[in-house]
Amino acid sequence: MFIDDCKKIEGRLLYRSYFLNTPAECNVNIFIRKNETKVIIFQKHRHNGTSPTNCYEDLATSLYHQRLFHLDIKTIKWFLYYEEAKKVSYSEYEWQLCPKEMFNMVMDWEDGHFKDGAIFKRINEEHILNILEMAEYPSELIC
Repeated sequence: MFIDDCKKIEGRLLYRSYFLNTPAECNVNIFIRKNETKVIIFQKHRHNGTSPTNCYEDLATSLYHQRLFHLDIKTIKWFLYYEEAKKVSYSEYEWQLCPKEMFNMVMDWEDGHFKDGAIFKRINEEHILNILEMAEYPSELIC
């Protein structure tokens, strides 16, 4: 659990992805401690443009170069959080993403960027609150 040595940065991340090339935005929380940093990108049910799920590696690379470049990349843990229920349908496939699902995003760093192919590791429900409950710290806007 984070304590007094934590700095929280939160705000909106505005981006344009190669996927749809339309403007989009998502919420981001960054928790910085001496030995560890946690970055949470929030997937909202209703938003315009490319979902952060579909361009997570690009968003993480941009965040690292813009805000976290002074940190050791190995000390940063990356998360994707679904705030609301979402029904997803693609031709014959259909599934329901439950509200308050969180994934640890495992990515390979190579030549100054995260490679495509992030691995989504589901976080147990009881651990999600421990990651999200760090809300009592000063905040600033990311962009």
